[in-house]
Amino acid sequence: MPATKWPAFLYHIDTYDPKDPERGLFRGYILYRVFNSIFFGASSAFDGKIQPKSIAVKNRMQRVTGHHIAYAAVQARFVLSASDTWNHNDDDFCDAEFYSEIVDYFKDNPEDERVIRLLESWNKKVFGHPQGRQDSAVVKEAPITQDGSNTPPSSTSIVRAARKAP
Repeated sequence: MPATKWPAFLYHIDTYDPKDPERGLFRGYILYRVFNSIFFGASSAFDGKIQPKSIAVKNRMQRVTGHHIAYAAVQARFVLSASDTWNHNDDDFCDAEFYSEIVDYFKDNPEDERVIRLLESWNKKVFGHPQGRQDSAVVKEAPITQDGSNTPPSSTSIVRAARKAP
């Protein structure tokens, strides 16, 4: 299967509709469990509790973004594949292309109601609120960038901004 086709694990099993390819997309059980395990700690895969030393806490994760979902999807796809070693290209499947396809889904349609509802749903499920983390006890005032992540701006984005400045 090429990376440009959505695998079944990305979909919620009860809501998938072949006539509506967005219905149930990025709501899959496995995707959610892998996401929790990666960002909140292995023991969080099933209970959803954020572990104090998790990646989410260390990186001051405030909300779920398309990048987070894409990363979890790539990891889930590898676990479900027949490969026993990491390889960016697995037959017709390219992890980088798969990641980009998912990120593009979110970046190309940031104002689309389905994208907004999807991210709100993830944030509610993960942080208990549609807008993301609301308590500051565990994660202290992380700076949020324009893309909604809490990653510092890249060197390239700084250069781009400088070029646009008068």
